[in-house]
Amino acid sequence: MEAITKQLDSVLAKLEGNEALISDVKAMKEAGEEFRKNLSAETAKLNEKATALQSQLDQVDARTQAGFASAQKGYSFSSELEKAFNSDAFGNYKSGNANKVKLDLELKGADMTVGNAYTGEVIPADRVPDLKFVPNRKVNVRQLLPVGQTSSNLIRFVRESAYDNAAAPTAQGSAKPQSDFDLTAVDRSIRTIPTFMRLTKEMLDDTQGLIAYLSSRAPSKLLNIEDTQILYGSGSGQNLHGFATDGSAYTNVSFGSTINRFDVLAAAVVQTTKNEYSPNAIMINPTDYLKLVSSKETGGAYVMPSYVSITGGQMFIMGVPVYAINGVVAGDFFVGDLALGSQLFVRQGITLEFFEQDADNVTKNFVTVRVEERIALAVYTSQSIVYGSFAAALASGSGN
Repeated sequence: MEAITKQLDSVLAKLEGNEALISDVKAMKEAGEEFRKNLSAETAKLNEKATALQSQLDQVDARTQAGFASAQKGYSFSSELEKAFNSDAFGNYKSGNANKVKLDLELKGADMTVGNAYTGEVIPADRVPDLKFVPNRKVNVRQLLPVGQTSSNLIRFVRESAYDNAAAPTAQGSAKPQSDFDLTAVDRSIRTIPTFMRLTKEMLDDTQGLIAYLSSRAPSKLLNIEDTQILYGSGSGQNLHGFATDGSAYTNVSFGSTINRFDVLAAAVVQTTKNEYSPNAIMINPTDYLKLVSSKETGGAYVMPSYVSITGGQMFIMGVPVYAINGVVAGDFFVGDLALGSQLFVRQGITLEFFEQDADNVTKNFVTVRVEERIALAVYTSQSIVYGSFAAALASGSGN
């Protein structure tokens, strides 16, 4: 613009005397000056706006950098509190120049962990299939005796209750001695051992593996109760006639002060063999089994009598296998010829059934699960099974 003004001044000097042209040139000069002033003003405004915009961009960049830094560095409560106490706002309040103060504590941006940053199952669990539970009993008593079927609700057998054997060598022409015997009919009623559970239909539908769990677990638990009945059933009410009720009590044998549990069980084996039976099972509690295998002499050496053997992890006493069964109460023992002297009769095997039509199941969406069996136990002769207590046998057998 200044160069143009100088050119116009040169033109005016050359046009001296020509008033009309001079007037036009002056008008052009004045217009140019006005345009220059307006352009300078607009340029100044644009510069101001550009400066303000740059200032805003600088502030945004500063905040971005500060946010990035805070993401890298967590703020502790103590450091933020110290910064607030050192601020001008708190200084004015402390000096009396302000009647209140607001402390803003910046605690964002702390380090993240699964515990403080995740809510719910963010990381999916690796679920193990099937339901886990304590194993079922490995040996049930019914595995050691004959099991037969029946279509009746009553088992009847005839037992020899007495035999008077008068047979003897007799001289020629002399009267022969007479023998006799007594027979007794014995009845054993079929007994029902049941239980039931009520579950919602949703549980059965939605719980993976629940039906398979019930199919395995419920019958096993019922067999545990069956074990107790076979061993200890009193015969009264709805109870079976168990071994402890229909068997023979252990007859004490004196071994002196060195008697041990092996001696007691060997004596029980002999007690059955005296009645011509061949025992096929010794049943004790796992606790007593441990006491057997850990028996020691006074010097600390383990005791293993010559009549005891272990083959493939199975213990034998006088050739009779020893079974550790949880159904036997700790401290008790049973020795018997279960194959010949007893039998389990099954009217109905263990059944697992599901019923929707029971009580208010339909209206409440429940399912009744029933587990039951119908059985009877026959102990044909009391002499075939011996039942006793280690405590009593050891105490009585320690005398001479």
